[in-house]
Amino acid sequence: MLLIRIIYILISLSFIYSQTYFDRIFGGDVQFGDARSMGLANTYTTTGSTSSITARNPARLSYLADGNTGILFDFQLNMRSYYERRSINILDSFGDFLTETDYVSNQHGHFYNSLGFIMSRQNTNKNFSYGFGLSLMPLASFNYNYEEEVRFQNMDIDTPGDIGIVDATLGFHVYSNKGTIDLASLGLGFSYDIEPSMAPVSFGVSINQLLSTTITDEISIDAVYNSIDPNVYNNLSNVENTLQSITTNTKYYPTYSFELPLNKKSSMVIAFEPTDFILDNSTNSNFSISDLSGLPWYLDYDNETNEYSFKLNGTEYFKPKKIVLGLRVNEKQYSGSLMIFEFVKEYYSKHEFILADDNEDNFFKLKDVYQYKFAFEHKFRLGPAIRMGLVYKTSMIDFLKPLANFTMGSSKKINKNLDIDFALSYYITNYKYDDIFPSTSPNNQTNCNEYCETINESNMTISTTLKWKF
Repeated sequence: MLLIRIIYILISLSFIYSQTYFDRIFGGDVQFGDARSMGLANTYTTTGSTSSITARNPARLSYLADGNTGILFDFQLNMRSYYERRSINILDSFGDFLTETDYVSNQHGHFYNSLGFIMSRQNTNKNFSYGFGLSLMPLASFNYNYEEEVRFQNMDIDTPGDIGIVDATLGFHVYSNKGTIDLASLGLGFSYDIEPSMAPVSFGVSINQLLSTTITDEISIDAVYNSIDPNVYNNLSNVENTLQSITTNTKYYPTYSFELPLNKKSSMVIAFEPTDFILDNSTNSNFSISDLSGLPWYLDYDNETNEYSFKLNGTEYFKPKKIVLGLRVNEKQYSGSLMIFEFVKEYYSKHEFILADDNEDNFFKLKDVYQYKFAFEHKFRLGPAIRMGLVYKTSMIDFLKPLANFTMGSSKKINKNLDIDFALSYYITNYKYDDIFPSTSPNNQTNCNEYCETINESNMTISTTLKWKF
């Protein structure tokens, strides 16, 4: 009951306040792993229990499928939702000070699923085992939806047909991106028992393919009639309507991992992805940096037409090098407690984006991302396991705050072959940004605290995993 209450409180809090808007150029991380590892601070390199570890820690393939025939099938469903509020500064005429008021509120959700299988075998002496796995899972998401309602607050309530309406809706600004990069992985793992008092030594390698995908961008601006000439219609914003699709190519990269025993109940994990690359098409993604917020800006202003155009005419997803160090302490199969520590470094500073201007030497450089994860799991002899974790993740961009991610989860054993795990991951953040649907020419202001909007966003992921062992 306590776990249910905590989940209910978190769901309620998620509707109070990530920075999903920038997923279009950087790709949102939706490589979730399985529900068990999500509940354990997203440590699926160290604690993954399904075929999803093929892409991150193939060494575990050698011993995970411990059923009668050493075969494991799994399926996972994830729902990622975000709630975004945008606020602007207004003058409080009573207190004579600036305060903030919300003018946009958006809530959207997207579903992602993964599946795969593992097959493992032991030799007759049971001191050597091997296994291979195949998985298909999402890697990066470009999904984002924004809808802004435009109202006319000074409408005459005596106008026929509009009686009682003082802020009638004039139309909508709509901006949306769609697209997900999927990852197919094939891996092989080996384990060897050095001695009975120690956990096995494991090694694994996998080949991973980023599948081709289509990314769609759409901007839709409603138009209203001109008060002077009713035959003329004007857009509510100076941003041009846009509809475009971009198809990415495919790329391959390897993953290597080792698991070294510390004692019978503890192991250290080392995994690394030594390759970085850019997944792009023939036209690079040309964004600029806002002088006001210092963050990526997607629009380009034309002085002759007095209109803004959407400048992201391509994609430039950067997949960084990555190293993971993990530690599992005091793991027991049926009861007891498990403590997990994991450190992740992603080398984003190896890549520089070329900005969209006339200066070819103008680059936008990211920062390396560090993640520190701590989690625990307690298994009861009777009843489900309890899992909780905390993730601290630094930002790849200046002017964006680090993220503190809280996770929790549990499990249910249906029978000796079927298990169900579920988990929840949640964080909130806020930052300052420009108006994404401007109606006037750039004002060349540099005081972001006064002229920027405040974006508050909550991000929640709910995951369910089914595992069949044979």
